[in-house]
Amino acid sequence: MKNISIRWKILIPFLLLILVTGGLLSYFSYQYQVKLTLEHFTQNISDTMKRTNETFDIVFKNVEDTVSMLSESHDLYTYKDNSLVILNKFREIQMSNEAFQSVYYGTIDGEIYNYPLTKVSKGYRPKEQIWYKQALENIGHLTWTEPYLHELSKKEVISAAKTVSTMNQFQGVIGIDFKLEKLEEMIQRISFGRTGYAFLVDHNGTILAHPSIERIGQNIREDGLFKELQLRDEQERPFIFSHNDVEKLVSSIYSPKTGWYLIGTIEMEEFRDKAQEGVYPLLLTLAILMLVATGISFYVVAKIVQPIRLLSQSMTEVEAGNLVIDPTLNNRDEVGRLAYRFSLMTARVRDVITEVSHSIHQVATAANKLSVHAENNTKSSQEITHTVEKIAAAAITEANYIDETTKATTEVSRRMDRIGQYSHQLNERSNTMLTVSQAGMHHVDILRQQFLQTEAMTNKMVQTIGELDQHSQDIVQVISSITIIAKQIKLLSLNAGIEATRAGEFGKGFVVVANEIRNLSMQTETALGEITRLILQSQQLTQNTVQLIRETHTVNQEQGTAVLNTEASFHSLEKQIIENDELIHQVAGEIEQLVEYKEFIEQTMADITAMTHKVSSRTSRINASMQEQSASVEELYLLAGQMESNAQQLLNRIDYFKVE
Repeated sequence: MKNISIRWKILIPFLLLILVTGGLLSYFSYQYQVKLTLEHFTQNISDTMKRTNETFDIVFKNVEDTVSMLSESHDLYTYKDNSLVILNKFREIQMSNEAFQSVYYGTIDGEIYNYPLTKVSKGYRPKEQIWYKQALENIGHLTWTEPYLHELSKKEVISAAKTVSTMNQFQGVIGIDFKLEKLEEMIQRISFGRTGYAFLVDHNGTILAHPSIERIGQNIREDGLFKELQLRDEQERPFIFSHNDVEKLVSSIYSPKTGWYLIGTIEMEEFRDKAQEGVYPLLLTLAILMLVATGISFYVVAKIVQPIRLLSQSMTEVEAGNLVIDPTLNNRDEVGRLAYRFSLMTARVRDVITEVSHSIHQVATAANKLSVHAENNTKSSQEITHTVEKIAAAAITEANYIDETTKATTEVSRRMDRIGQYSHQLNERSNTMLTVSQAGMHHVDILRQQFLQTEAMTNKMVQTIGELDQHSQDIVQVISSITIIAKQIKLLSLNAGIEATRAGEFGKGFVVVANEIRNLSMQTETALGEITRLILQSQQLTQNTVQLIRETHTVNQEQGTAVLNTEASFHSLEKQIIENDELIHQVAGEIEQLVEYKEFIEQTMADITAMTHKVSSRTSRINASMQEQSASVEELYLLAGQMESNAQQLLNRIDYFKVE
């Protein structure tokens, strides 16, 4: 924008304003047109769906009324005597509405009366048909079946059926088959714009009627549109649905009577196309307006730029040093006032330059004199600075020696403090060790008493286990005796059995008893053998336990000896700790005296250090002041030279301007 002329700086914002305004107007007009078109089609689709649904309701109501009327006909009660009357009535009803595929009556006896008169297939049973079963499930109420293929016409139909009863006794089911192709014809006549159409879907997601014949019978249960309809339940408000990247406006109506969805849809792109048709005239008007505005803008800008160009030429003359030019214009607008102010500024600049030229000559003379005085002051300052630097160096050296001495003293002081701390800690730890030693003595005494108790208990356990082993041996002897007795009983039972057998019939009872006694003796012998085995294992474990107790007793004896040795060690340790504690107290007293001497030395060295630092600080400040004065004089000398040089350069520049 810096290199663009003022003409374009005025034209570009103006043209951009028109362009942006026109663009926004076109955009909002387009959006408004789309909204109007969408509202129009939405209302149109909703109205069409409602009218179509009302038409369906009327058609279904006609079928229901006809079926209800037939169900109350007295001729059906005596169907065997009035078969011709029934068929004539069926013919009149079927001929009165071409949407009726057939009218029929299935009796409780399994007979079927239907019109048109067609021969049913062999084995056809009305009671097994869906319309018959469904009517029986809803006695007294009319029911609609799901669409199915008619047996004779091979066309899709739905059936309306109702039970026939007289004196609360079931007689049969009356029904009418309705052709779905009539609904398809009605659906195919519905259209919205260029891409809109309607179709019919049952509650299972099967398409019943569609403008595209190949879509009829397809199931869209897993389709996103059908899921959206189920989520919306019975809402009739239109919504926008996207399928395969194509947005569509969808309006649906749910029929509670049949459970069907009547759906109307149209592509959203059609709304945008129609809205664009209304935008083209607006764009043409905007282009014409841009051309007219551009022409007017060029003329207005030319009238504004001409006096600015004249003023720019005058400024170019002033830039070249010509201050006697008069840039006054005849215009009374802002540019004319700017030229008048520029003329006044040029006159004042001429006066200022004349006065500055005179002042510069005076400044050049004063700068020359100042340069001479500054040079003399610089030499004096250098001599004073050299002397002060020597004094400062000596003070710094002395201060360094004192600092090193102070550091050494401080280090000695720090180490003395640390020794004092270590002595105090050693005393505390000695007391702690004494306490721990006494506690150890107490625990060793307790351990010795427990050892004596353990030894007594071990001896008692050995005695008790020996008695237990003796009892086990006695039990084994008793079991051996019982085993011998069991074997003798077994032998006696065997002899008793032999004798009972010899006795014949009189000895049968003794045979059974003898066998039972023999079995018991055998079981007793087996049990005694198992008990003997367990007792022998127990004796082995008892002997192992005695051995372990004896080994434990030996270990306890060794532990008792170790406890006595530990007790003696603790007594010796306690004696050494008491002696160390006395020595630590003596060392602590000597350290306290050293600390008192250390504090006196620290105070003396601190006083000497403070005095040395004061001398060094004052010398440093004097030296710094002299250096600053010397630098100031040198800077003054340089500034005087620069002032003289600048004055000469300024005189040369002023000579550039023409003021007379």
